[in-house]
Amino acid sequence: MEFLIFWIGLSIVVWVLADKRERSGAGWFILSLFISPVLAIVILLAIGDSDGSAKCPACAEKVKAEAKICKHCGSELKGIQSLKGKPKSEKESLFCDLYDKAILAGSEKLTPGMSRTHAKIKKGESVPDVVLDTAIQELA
Repeated sequence: MEFLIFWIGLSIVVWVLADKRERSGAGWFILSLFISPVLAIVILLAIGDSDGSAKCPACAEKVKAEAKICKHCGSELKGIQSLKGKPKSEKESLFCDLYDKAILAGSEKLTPGMSRTHAKIKKGESVPDVVLDTAIQELA
C-alpha cells in the first residue's frame, strides 16, 4: 500500500515537472503511472523545455517566440523572434524593400540573380555585401 502511495506521489512530481517545462502535465502523469515515475523524470530532464518559447527580456517570463508583446508585463518584444526569413542587416532590408516594390511594379530591372539573392535572405543565408550593393544600385 505504501508503495502505491509513493508511486502516485512521484507521478505527481512528474506532473509538476512537466508543467514547468511547458509539456502536458496530465499526459506525463498518466505515462509515469504505467512506466516508472523515476524513468519519466529522467526522460523529462533529458528532453528539456518545450520549443516555441522564449524569455521576455523585461520580466524574464516565458512567452511564445512569435509574440510581439509580453502577456505578463506588456513590454514590446523585439529581437527574440527567430531571424530566419528576416533581413539581418540594413542592406538586406533595403534590398528586400526595393525588390518587393519592383515585383509589385512589374519592373523589368529584376534579374534571376536578384531572385536568388532574395530567396537566400528569406532562408536566413548570408549574402555578400558586394552582391547586395550591386543589386541595390540596379534597383534604385
